[in-house]
Amino acid sequence: MRKSLLFLGIAAASLPAASLAQMSGNAPSGPAPDIRNSDLGAHDTFSTPDLHDQVMAERQRELSEKLQAMAGTPGPSRPAKSSELSVGAAVNDKTGLAMAKIDEVDPDGVVVSTGTHKVKIPMDAFGHNRRGLLLDMTKAEFEQVVAKANAAS
Repeated sequence: MRKSLLFLGIAAASLPAASLAQMSGNAPSGPAPDIRNSDLGAHDTFSTPDLHDQVMAERQRELSEKLQAMAGTPGPSRPAKSSELSVGAAVNDKTGLAMAKIDEVDPDGVVVSTGTHKVKIPMDAFGHNRRGLLLDMTKAEFEQVVAKANAAS
């Protein structure tokens, strides 16, 4: 009995799949497909390293372009936190140009220096965006305000 079961197992293993399908009643129509010459892996990026490298290079380029675009824009601004107002921090105008540095931080305001002149600005006038601290004015407008404040003293 064991020998006959073993013989049937060996015989079944040696038969092609199409023969087994015919014996079970699930025969495919037509000849069995020959997948040895098919293009199953033609679109697989792991079996075609050149295509994989091209896809990865394209993704890297797209990410780099997005990061450059983000770096070029200052982004939305928000009110500056008191912890961001520190001595030596650069202050930009609303276009992103550096125009002053913080010289002192007092409870009643922040003293900024343009290099030649100083002016005290209320803490709530400062904003913050991706480029750092800012004031909602252009550098030219700021220079006029500083000149007027220093002329009055």
